[in-house]
Amino acid sequence: MHRVLEGRKILLLEDEPLVMMDVCAALEERGAKVYCAQSLMQAEALMAEVNVAAAVLDYVLREGTADAICERLKSSGIPFAIYSGYQNVEGTCSRGDIITKPSTAEDLISHVVGLLLSQGLEPKTAVADGS
Repeated sequence: MHRVLEGRKILLLEDEPLVMMDVCAALEERGAKVYCAQSLMQAEALMAEVNVAAAVLDYVLREGTADAICERLKSSGIPFAIYSGYQNVEGTCSRGDIITKPSTAEDLISHVVGLLLSQGLEPKTAVADGS
């Protein structure tokens, strides 16, 4: 089931360092290439440089909500999940999969795999560097 993550580029936006490390490790252990951002500005910069397959976003960050990132992902057709302890997710972000913090690594991985499968992505047979 997790083979669909192998070689996939995933954006992770999380402003809490320990949570970021845990989520990043869980995704990388299953073969994903994770691009981590701790701020909205960092996430915007990564999205300009990297063609991600999916994203996992904290909703409430130190500088505000992830609404602009959710809007950009939605307009680009990139599936995303909101991983947040905040209960009132609004706007475009409410259209993503909502994963409540805290959650197990397996639950989080299941959601990300589901996002990729919903886009018709199959497990890669070989990891290519250039996609």
